[in-house]
Amino acid sequence: MRALDFFKRHKAAVMRTGGGILIAIGVLMVTGLWNTWVWALQDWFTTEIVMPI
Repeated sequence: MRALDFFKRHKAAVMRTGGGILIAIGVLMVTGLWNTWVWALQDWFTTEIVMPI
């Protein structure tokens, strides 16, 4: 379980970081900036990325 030792040692920091990200996304969703960012990202993905199939 050496791969997870870092997360076990830093459990509190990982939880705080995840909570902060969730709060930030919630604020972006309430203000409407999340939709704007996602639409721009989808537009970029559909025009720039070429799928192999």
